[in-house]
Amino acid sequence: MSQRGARAFFTRSLLGALSVAALLSACGTESADAGGDSEEQDATPRPRTDRTLADVGAEPGDPPTAPEGGSDGGPEPTDDGGPAPTDDAGPTPDIDAASATDAAPPPLEPDTEVPTVCGGHTLVDLGAALVDGSVLSTTVGAPAHLAASCGGGAGGEVVFFYDVEAPLDSLTFSTVSPDTTAPTVLYLRRDCDVPDDLVCNRGSGAQPGTAARVAPVEPGRIYVVVDQGARDGGGPFRLSVEAEAASACRNTVDDDLDGRLDLADPGCVSGDDDDEVDPARPPECADGLDNDEDMRTDYPADPECLAAGIDREAPLCQLDVPLTDLGEAGGQFEVRMDSTLPSLIEPTCGFGTTSEVVYQLRITRPVRVQTTVGADFFGRQGGPFAIYLREVCDAGPDVACVTGGFNGLLDVPMLDRGIYFLVVDLTPEVANFGVPQFNATIDIRVTPLRPGCADELDNDFDGEVDAADLGCVSPVDDEEGDDPVLRPFCADGLDNDADGNTDFPVDDGCTGLGDPCEEPGWENCGGVCLDVSLDANNCGACGNRCEPGVECINAYCGGAVAILPLDGFGHHGSCDAWNGCVDAQGCADAACRLEGFGRAVEFDEGSCQAMPAMGMRCNLFFDVISGQYDPDYRGCELPVAFNIRCLP
Repeated sequence: MSQRGARAFFTRSLLGALSVAALLSACGTESADAGGDSEEQDATPRPRTDRTLADVGAEPGDPPTAPEGGSDGGPEPTDDGGPAPTDDAGPTPDIDAASATDAAPPPLEPDTEVPTVCGGHTLVDLGAALVDGSVLSTTVGAPAHLAASCGGGAGGEVVFFYDVEAPLDSLTFSTVSPDTTAPTVLYLRRDCDVPDDLVCNRGSGAQPGTAARVAPVEPGRIYVVVDQGARDGGGPFRLSVEAEAASACRNTVDDDLDGRLDLADPGCVSGDDDDEVDPARPPECADGLDNDEDMRTDYPADPECLAAGIDREAPLCQLDVPLTDLGEAGGQFEVRMDSTLPSLIEPTCGFGTTSEVVYQLRITRPVRVQTTVGADFFGRQGGPFAIYLREVCDAGPDVACVTGGFNGLLDVPMLDRGIYFLVVDLTPEVANFGVPQFNATIDIRVTPLRPGCADELDNDFDGEVDAADLGCVSPVDDEEGDDPVLRPFCADGLDNDADGNTDFPVDDGCTGLGDPCEEPGWENCGGVCLDVSLDANNCGACGNRCEPGVECINAYCGGAVAILPLDGFGHHGSCDAWNGCVDAQGCADAACRLEGFGRAVEFDEGSCQAMPAMGMRCNLFFDVISGQYDPDYRGCELPVAFNIRCLP
């Protein structure tokens, strides 16, 4: 099966008929002498023209309804107890969606009455109201009955409902738009009258719009509330919807037309699998056989089969041994080893072992795994241990194995993604120590070979990889993670730094789609994009504060100085002798000291034999301490550091 591919966002047009209900009939605002009765609505459907929503329940041309108030019809008090401001300006004029102001847009006429919920609000069918994925409305004059976990208690709100008829991977509602002129509070609920928000976010004066995302999404109704933060702080807003389709193995559709759906399809190994096509040979969890002879057959009867496409009906470790699932975290453990107990597993690099402990690793990307085991025997750390790594707990071959004497280290330089079992066993030599039971320390270190945003893998299975993943802030970000609700500057379609280039990969200030700062040399520090090449409080990196009175110049406190533009410095004193540089950083540091500066902060690496072709000399320090060097060496193929820049 293919890994989950990229999925196109779609709105109501792809969801099909999310709802056949038309826009709701409005409940008129209760006046002082109306006794709470509302007029009967005209059941004749009205044609929809410009899909905008204003004071719900208003007919075209009607004056604005009176604001919700107390029993005497007067204005409700504000949060501080004072009277609410009144509006004597008369009817609200129409506005154009492209030039929205604080005036209310013209109302959209409701079609169908829905039972009143949400504290007395009349609800708007968002699916029916959408035009090109969005709808224009206003919180001006809206009744104030609801509040959320992140605000909205002081002003009126407009309440929508959105019906989801098929599973979705994600659903995003957003008021981020030039048409949104006042800060909005946006929150989602499954039960409108229960103050338990699925998500709640609020805009600000600098960015009035905000967004709310839920993932994954099961079928059902979601209530979408657009609120305001203050009684007199309302205004127009544009609400948009984006939905991401569920994967083929979770969308309740028979994609390969074989009569089996989703996890019951032999082509599905998990709900994230985006391909239902069956393999040539039926996997064990769909072959009709009780492969592990546990009297339970295939998915879903056999609990070891999490999907019909899994090709192992038995547990990966069927042995009765202590098993600890570490995921990808690793860790350090104190264990009690007992040589009097029998061994259930034997390594491929030894035999005759006794009891063992087993750790399960679930690796999602290439990593290095280092395992050390030690106990204090006669003042020495080590012991009679066998350490081995395999893909199936109860069967070889081993991916790696060490055993014998005081060898307590297993180093696997590169381990690909998958499920592995790390076994620590006792070898027959344990009898020589005369201690049948003892405590041992097991240290398991799992180190990613590359950051998650530079490993060429789709670590979060969203169809986007590394720089193309909205969850990657930079190439050194170790977590692709969930995509942000608001699109970063490097993926928002705007030329935020006004340099004529827009977004990744066109703008050279963008390291990827998830980069929140489009300008070169800027980084996101505490949610704010700053020029780290000049900011003395964040010089070169967030939080790197320069000493008082020291300027940040070119991302370095005090600046960096270029030295010896025609020279490169090599790692050896001769073809077969080291000079103490150890690596390029060491040679660059020695060159900086030679010129009377601090450590090297920038340099390039190259080849000694290539220096002449570059118009440069290859120099080899005889001794990095004394600083003496051969000024014109063109001998062996040796690595060198050049184009060196030093701290003052």
